[in-house]
Amino acid sequence: MKFCLITLGCPKNQVDSEMMARLLVDAGHQAVAEPTSADVVIVNTCAFVHDARDESLDTLEQVAGQLRTDQHLIAAGCFPQCDARQICRRVPRVDGLLGTRSWAQIVEVVEQVAAGDGTRRIQHVAEGNLVASVARTALTGPTAYLKIADGCDAHCAFCAIPAIKG
Repeated sequence: MKFCLITLGCPKNQVDSEMMARLLVDAGHQAVAEPTSADVVIVNTCAFVHDARDESLDTLEQVAGQLRTDQHLIAAGCFPQCDARQICRRVPRVDGLLGTRSWAQIVEVVEQVAAGDGTRRIQHVAEGNLVASVARTALTGPTAYLKIADGCDAHCAFCAIPAIKG
């Protein structure tokens, strides 16, 4: 199956996208650059600030509006983790939701979405902290981000990271 991964937001999302792509490739799926060439489009969203949420919803709506009937759309990352309901209301064409603490289940979600009949939305939005390890290799170019932490446990009044990333 061909997949296209669109990444929004911070470098942590870029790392999560690279690891999801690695899992998909290792499972035999093929990465493509253009959504029009994909069987499934995955948008790794950001929800840190209001503008990021707007960009995520706009991107999901734009992609959904361009999908063929045989294509699937998965919303991944921060936005599904903190407000999956809003995505479902605004973008009913989303076939699957995958939170920041569940990205390691990307292969399962992609395969469930592709095998489904389109009447059931697949949702993996976990509580707690993600414990996953994926062998890191740069997918494009000679460099790659090294993520040393997911989230933060200092619940500062001005920051949403603990609620989003754990």
